Amino acid sequence: MKFAVEKGPHIQNKRSTFSMMVELGICLLGLFLFEMISYYVSFGGEWGNHALIIFVISVGVSVGSDALYLIPSCLCDKKEKDIKIRFKNWGYKILHSYGWISGLIFTLLLPIGVDYYACAVSAFIGTFFGKCIFGGFGRNIFNPAVAGRVFCQLCFSSSMKTYIGTAPAAGDFNAGASIMFSTQQAGWLNGTYDIPLDRLFLGQIHAGSMGESCIIGLIICCVYLAVRRIIDWRTPVFYIVTFYLTCLFMGFTGGLGADSFAFALKNIMIGGVLFGCVFCLTDPVTSPASRYGRIMVTVICAFVACLIRYQAAAPEGVGSSIIITNMLSPLISKLIKGKSNQHIARKSIIISSIMVASIIFGLVYGTFHKANASVSLIEAIAQIPNYSVFIGGAF
Repeated sequence: MKFAVEKGPHIQNKRSTFSMMVELGICLLGLFLFEMISYYVSFGGEWGNHALIIFVISVGVSVGSDALYLIPSCLCDKKEKDIKIRFKNWGYKILHSYGWISGLIFTLLLPIGVDYYACAVSAFIGTFFGKCIFGGFGRNIFNPAVAGRVFCQLCFSSSMKTYIGTAPAAGDFNAGASIMFSTQQAGWLNGTYDIPLDRLFLGQIHAGSMGESCIIGLIICCVYLAVRRIIDWRTPVFYIVTFYLTCLFMGFTGGLGADSFAFALKNIMIGGVLFGCVFCLTDPVTSPASRYGRIMVTVICAFVACLIRYQAAAPEGVGSSIIITNMLSPLISKLIKGKSNQHIARKSIIISSIMVASIIFGLVYGTFHKANASVSLIEAIAQIPNYSVFIGGAF
């Protein structure tokens, strides 16, 4: 008997990893093109050109980091005497390290106003330290794009603006504050009223990271990738359900009544919830191999994101929660190892308990943070004079 030893991700599918990555890249590129064209149409050439340059820097630095890491193993390979073959092997490994995918995701995780140097440094940190030092693609613990985004948020927070220039227009979603920061300022149970649902759905509000704007585009990509089995449909479904139920019961106990359904829906559509669960949390390398393991990680991630978004100082938390669950994935895989049809009842109870804990958090939060109809999100934005504190898309 011969055993084939290959690095992850281990996907039981007749298609190659490369072909699946190409389809994933097409979806990401489609989202970026929509956003770039939207900036051109809505705000002019400066905004669109800025988005394009961010894209070039992110992809270029991510691919360049892979190329730098692969130099010793390819170009310095003493076993291969032909220098042309060395370069050919180097190019092949660069292409199949999928730094271009990480660069695309990283681009869409950034707000439009990020400085170029912050983009370049963070893309390098995310790829080199988030992936390469662990052994390259298939061996990394953290999602490289999310690692770079969290680093950028921590080290270059003043650069993470949702506008280009020095001063945005007061009260304007498209050129002013991050929608997450603004909603936090007004109070989560208050400010959500002023967010227009139709504009969110069609991607007409550019008040966060570039990839989170067009909701309809994210839904189409999610359905396509799930049908093509490029991502596991359970991950976005369980993530959204957990997040939605938490916000729903938060609204009920917070005094929103029937408006709680719209409140929960809007809280899923703002920030990085949809983009994170479709393109970041579904990464097969940083997720457990088993079905129940992926569901467990997903529910934990949604719970942690709710804790950070509504209780901590940060107004988002999706990126941080993904990094935390990336660290937990090996442990969860170890705890539930064995045949997938074993201990189903115990696994289901654990997953349900985490979902219930998240819902209880929503109930408690709503109880102690009642809605105040007199508070307006637009008014809350206008009353804050220092727009430099507005951090774009705090993923």
